[in-house]
Amino acid sequence: MEVPKEADVVLYVLVVGFHHKKGCQLEYAYPPFPKLRTSPTTTTEASPGLIPLGENAELELPDAWKHLPSLGIPDGAHKYQSDTIYFHLPSLVDDSRTVFGISCYRQIDADKLLKKDSDVTRETVQKSVCVISRLPLYGIIEAKLALITHAYFEELDFSKVQLLEDTYNQLNESLNEKLLMESQIFVGLSVRDLVLRFKHRVLILFKLLLLEKRVLVYSSPVKLLSSSIISLISLFPEMVEHGLVESACHGPDIPEDHTGDATEPLSTPILDDKPQLSFVSEMDLLEEINSALTMTDDTATPLDFSKSHLAMNIESFDEPPTSDVGNSSPSDGQMPGDVASVVSESVTRQVKTFPVRPSLTKKDEYGFPLEVFTKGYICHPYLSLAYYDLVNDPSIPGFLVGATNQLFLHHHKKFADALVDVAEGKVEVYSPNLKLQLHLTKEDLRFADYVVKMVIDENSRDDVFHGTGWEGGEEWVRSQFRIYLMSMLGTSSHCSALDKNQKLVLDSYNYAFISAWRKTKNFRIWNENAPAKMDEFPIG
Repeated sequence: MEVPKEADVVLYVLVVGFHHKKGCQLEYAYPPFPKLRTSPTTTTEASPGLIPLGENAELELPDAWKHLPSLGIPDGAHKYQSDTIYFHLPSLVDDSRTVFGISCYRQIDADKLLKKDSDVTRETVQKSVCVISRLPLYGIIEAKLALITHAYFEELDFSKVQLLEDTYNQLNESLNEKLLMESQIFVGLSVRDLVLRFKHRVLILFKLLLLEKRVLVYSSPVKLLSSSIISLISLFPEMVEHGLVESACHGPDIPEDHTGDATEPLSTPILDDKPQLSFVSEMDLLEEINSALTMTDDTATPLDFSKSHLAMNIESFDEPPTSDVGNSSPSDGQMPGDVASVVSESVTRQVKTFPVRPSLTKKDEYGFPLEVFTKGYICHPYLSLAYYDLVNDPSIPGFLVGATNQLFLHHHKKFADALVDVAEGKVEVYSPNLKLQLHLTKEDLRFADYVVKMVIDENSRDDVFHGTGWEGGEEWVRSQFRIYLMSMLGTSSHCSALDKNQKLVLDSYNYAFISAWRKTKNFRIWNENAPAKMDEFPIG
């Protein structure tokens, strides 16, 4: 039995069909799955991996992939003659990694088939040809798979599977990891269409992802849905190429043998052996100090909030104060006793949080991709109704998932922080705090309006080259969001809200957003592991 090789990009070529009694089921797999269960009466010499129509046989799917057929043929597929689906699955070899599915769906009139099984009782036959890939080469594989699917249906005999076996071999000969470094990786992922559809709200979506919330995206057909989700992700540098490795992993990044309290520090090295003090959100700490100062005597000596001085004062909290707190007085810039108590409690509370360790191994010199889709924060460009329990799972810290079934909209406010309607270009946010955090400042709106204007101007060109220019083009839009993200990272990392001038800079991005973002794992990991080119991140 042939099994996928470790170096192969394509792991499997599959055929999913719709059975009028059994629903969606896997009919073919190449290379074959390890087990094939059939009834004792089945005596057929079919091609490896083929399920002969009409026989009581089915491929036994691994438990992690038991709902794969419902991803290959999406909910409501009968409404469309054809569709394309992007989906994610956990790897069968390493459940901490993700594999990427691309499915081309078609339906054909049953009367046209040269070989029709007795189980075909409806007027149309619905099938999908799927490719499971080790790399996120969505559009590249889709372009090739669409031609293969068309040719497979043109045979008018679905038992002819040699074409699919050849597809597996040819794809593995032509696809390699070098494609991750080329612009081809964004084929079929139009950020221009995203901007035209959502206008300035595309910036709200961009910032919403950074906050690692529970986001449900709804639309139909699936092609529009899943490609829009991946297009949004492609606005983040290196995210499609290297940032989706854990996107289908549904558990937090906690060692299985760690059974202690969540506040108990791990014995493994943390973030290049940086001191635990680096886990404290400095801005939260300083703001608590500032709040405490407002309750002290107005004549108190101003405190020195430099990092070195702050660290010195924090270290002194290892020993309890010897004098009465109420009688303490500041001298030489030292903290008053009651303020020191606030800081001590804050440090104690925040330092003993579970460490945030980097998960992604491939990052560039700027620290990209940001670790959004790691440690249980999942991304599924399409989920069928079979996964409804997944989005309701309270153990999942957050998600970005797409759905076409309207049943996902029932009670969605109970499990989602935001609903995105791709077809309408709308974003609904329910929490007042989240609305405040996602409010776009005038500087945000100026940036968003500039991007929208350039895209619209490029789209309105009458010549055959419209949409291919630099300004307003695909690469230009991604470059603008890269600049925006780098500026926001630099500002968030270097500016203090306690400095009036720096606070104005923070306000230009909405300080409520910045404050919330600083608490997320993607910012903390980036900030606590300063990238090599940190000096290239602008402020403001």
